[in-house]
Amino acid sequence: MPNLVELFVEYILPFIMLLLAIIYAALKVQSMGGPGIIVAVFFVLLFGPSLSYALIANDSSGMLFLASLSVALVASGVLALVMYRKPDLYLRQRPNLAGTVLIPAAGGCVCTKSVLSGSTPLKWCVRCEPVDGADNGWRFIGRDDKDIYINTAANNSVVDFNTVANIEPAVLAIYDMPVGTELYIERDGDDIRFFRTGTRDEVKV
Repeated sequence: MPNLVELFVEYILPFIMLLLAIIYAALKVQSMGGPGIIVAVFFVLLFGPSLSYALIANDSSGMLFLASLSVALVASGVLALVMYRKPDLYLRQRPNLAGTVLIPAAGGCVCTKSVLSGSTPLKWCVRCEPVDGADNGWRFIGRDDKDIYINTAANNSVVDFNTVANIEPAVLAIYDMPVGTELYIERDGDDIRFFRTGTRDEVKV
């Protein structure tokens, strides 16, 4: 009968650690959107060769496996933290578009950084009650933005409405729509159409 401690160290513990690693990578992808994919790929590239070597070397103690897994987890965690805290390091920078005034005194709005950086196209347009006199109430969300990403304050920016309009000129047509408006965009090449959220009711603009 095999020693239970050896059985746990050689088979059960590595399996548990690998499962936790997969869950970790999945959570990073979910919580960070596009940047999370970078973290997950980084983890796989760092841990994959070490795991392969451990298997080829017949690392019966499991120590090489655990060491390589620990290094990969720590390094990926550090990368995720840096990307979360310093988004300017990985977001593609657009030119300053706010200077092109398409609607004078359009007011401010909130837009996810993924849209502003160009990493994902605009998908949802929602007009909420303004929080102050400078806010026009519009909220803009990207196609690939996850709930956790959207609900993280650091992933949103307050910008002039004209900034978003320079990125996606189609929003000029919905500027005057009332508070409570919730729309999503569908694209067919250069053709852009607006629909009411949760329906197939097209909004003619």
